[in-house]
Amino acid sequence: MEPNTHTVVSLMRQRAETDHDRPVYTLLAQGKVVDQLSFATLHARATAVAAQLAGCSAPGDRVLVLCPPGLDYIAAFFGCLLAGRIAVPAYPPRSPRHMQRLHAIFDDSQARGILTTRALGEPIRAALDPGTLARTTIVAVDDAPAAGAWDGPTPRATDVAFLQYTSGSTGAPKGVIVTHRNLMANSAMMQDAFQLDAGQVYVSWLPLFHDMGLMGMVQGVYAGAHEVILSPLEFIARPFRWLEAIATYRASVSGGPNFAYELCAARIADGDLRALDLSSWRRAFNGSEPVQAETLERFTRRFEACGFRHQAHYPCYGLAEATLFVSGAARPRDPVMRTLSKAAIAEGALRDATDAADAKRLVGCGQAFGDEVIAIVHPEQRTRLPDGQLGEIWVSSEAVAAGYWRNAPATVETFEAVLADEPDGRCYLRTGDLGLIEAGELYVAGRIKDLIIVRGQNYYPQDIEVVAQQSHPALVAGAGAAFEAGDGVVLVQELRRTSSGPSVAEVTAAIKQAVVEALGLELSQVVLVPTRGVPRTSSGKIQRRRTRQLYLDRTLEPIPGEPIPGAASAAAHAPVTAVDRTALEGALRSIVAGVLKRPFILVDLEAPLGLDDRAASLLGERIRAELGMSLPVPIVASATVSALVDQLLPAASPASPASGT
Repeated sequence: MEPNTHTVVSLMRQRAETDHDRPVYTLLAQGKVVDQLSFATLHARATAVAAQLAGCSAPGDRVLVLCPPGLDYIAAFFGCLLAGRIAVPAYPPRSPRHMQRLHAIFDDSQARGILTTRALGEPIRAALDPGTLARTTIVAVDDAPAAGAWDGPTPRATDVAFLQYTSGSTGAPKGVIVTHRNLMANSAMMQDAFQLDAGQVYVSWLPLFHDMGLMGMVQGVYAGAHEVILSPLEFIARPFRWLEAIATYRASVSGGPNFAYELCAARIADGDLRALDLSSWRRAFNGSEPVQAETLERFTRRFEACGFRHQAHYPCYGLAEATLFVSGAARPRDPVMRTLSKAAIAEGALRDATDAADAKRLVGCGQAFGDEVIAIVHPEQRTRLPDGQLGEIWVSSEAVAAGYWRNAPATVETFEAVLADEPDGRCYLRTGDLGLIEAGELYVAGRIKDLIIVRGQNYYPQDIEVVAQQSHPALVAGAGAAFEAGDGVVLVQELRRTSSGPSVAEVTAAIKQAVVEALGLELSQVVLVPTRGVPRTSSGKIQRRRTRQLYLDRTLEPIPGEPIPGAASAAAHAPVTAVDRTALEGALRSIVAGVLKRPFILVDLEAPLGLDDRAASLLGERIRAELGMSLPVPIVASATVSALVDQLLPAASPASPASGT
């Protein structure tokens, strides 16, 4: 069945009638099916949610979708759309930082309701401030009584479907306004790009609150595909589960950011390869962060014996402001990779490299789809640049979102840009990304705001970070942030904790030497931090501007032995205070939430953990790795979080990693 309706809600209703019992969403846990929705049950559950919303809100009200990853989340999202409410995808916070982000989304969206589950209802209510709670209705979607046919108004194509809050990798999160027309237009582009239809399987571990996971989920209804879902936490804990699901369900489409492929290549054991058959995988999409040529090649070498074909790699480009998808390959092919001159790129041109020292590899991200126009523009003069020159990527299409919620100045600047040399007045989305086009192929070079300029020479932070991370095996891949500060360039980089690892001085020297040799750039300072010490967005992207601010504020938590940047703080040797206890409680609750795979707000300070030996041992290892302190396993197993804090507090200090959450 080809989509011939104006909204995804109408399409959901149509598929419920024609495809009825055919499964659309299957949820896995540890490789086993734990829940499933057919087209008919999806429509029934969405109708029940819509009926609940009709009794406590009005059309156009914003409603936070705040469920754990799974089928409740999907039913809640479609229920919002069916009821004509504006969905605001979010996630139950697992740390104080996430709670701050949630409050910011509440304030900006002026949400009137929350869709969550019975288990999370009370903890969420307890976590909200009184003002927010007074204007908010909390609804448990897994407690919704069955409802008959929906008799509310049908959403129009021009109505707002949802607000996608940006990840905040380059600034404060903003709510992107996605209409039903945007949603349908971008879904059509994705279906065309992925060649996805009702006879195929799509596997996803991506967070449903994030644009890539959310729009991939919508393909289940739009394309009629069977979508197999596993939790992001399950993927991170054991990347093999992702590839195992692809092999088991013979999926043709699946993907994620570049780091996911790097994680699989590095962490899946040789013994697990014998159980994998990846020959069905036709579109291994790779987007959301810069695509690394080395990662694609490393992944192919690692898994080609399992039937994975290099041609299956599908580098693509997109962003929330374009709803999601912008460009990708039109047909199956090997990834397009160009080895270019770094000096030429710094001058804004495209030229082949003549020697290894001047080489930079860029991966092509395909072409425009449908009615879309992609232009490379001089960011100051706002004139279109010819092929082979570097400029800002501008996009115009029906899939481009309507603007930023309650932010008219930013909407005008970002979504209503007009080329000075094109009199037709077409409006473009200014992506803020640097790129170039050659022979119709889009190459993405980095973010304009992240660009580092030293003595007139342009450097991209991603280049510095990748070179640094390859300089020593103790460094965590994809976990660094390079930026300008003062008169120099600083790199903050995560270091793996080991019992007998290299010295800070040894690793720092290796990084500086590698960056000088590869890029001709001398770093003014390298700050090594523990694993998870570099700030990330909710979707896992490195926050360079946030890292820079922490550096300038002297609040980074470096590896012991590395001096804190700047002059010593007078508080560096102060006694432990009540504030430090609060920070330690937050850090420990975050670690416990990760080990128990539950939202941060469900970790009670006074409830006994009651862990078995294996879980207690794992928690002890995480405490040792992240806080640098040790506790006996029997104490960890039976204590409360508060009691563990009592045990750890004497060893903590304001300068220890315990103060970072």
